[in-house]
Amino acid sequence: MHAILNQTGDLPWAVPLLLVAVVLAVLLARPLGRALSEPAWVAAMLVVSVGLVIAYTLTPRSGASWATIVAAPVDRTGLDELVRAPWHWWPIDARTLNVLPFMPLGFAIAFIGPRRLLWAFVACAVVAPFAIEGVQLIVSRLDRLPPWVDVVDNVTGLALGFV
Repeated sequence: MHAILNQTGDLPWAVPLLLVAVVLAVLLARPLGRALSEPAWVAAMLVVSVGLVIAYTLTPRSGASWATIVAAPVDRTGLDELVRAPWHWWPIDARTLNVLPFMPLGFAIAFIGPRRLLWAFVACAVVAPFAIEGVQLIVSRLDRLPPWVDVVDNVTGLALGFV
């Protein structure tokens, strides 16, 4: 949990942008659902998950380095080894925080019905991490140093969400 709070402080525009995505999802769910021939909730999920990805990956940072984004240390002695909080089973680090935002997008895409439309969304979603890392590299005002391993993490999140 500590890492997520650090990450939110590191991306001051992420939460407001995510709230804008939620409002857009509410406003656009029905018309977008009709345009895609999908239920409104699928359209809303797509809008919110795309908003999450944009909020997390393309907002400017406040200056903290990725190395500072670590979970609180786990005490591995005695009973603590057997009874741990769920976030201690999987370390919350920068790689995990690159997988998580893409999982809802993969999950939303899995609900798209027509095959033609499904594969178009899958193709766009797989290309998105490459485009995002390119934008992070080119736009210096974002204050991001994009390691290309993030692409693997992002695609992993898409695949986990899809499955």
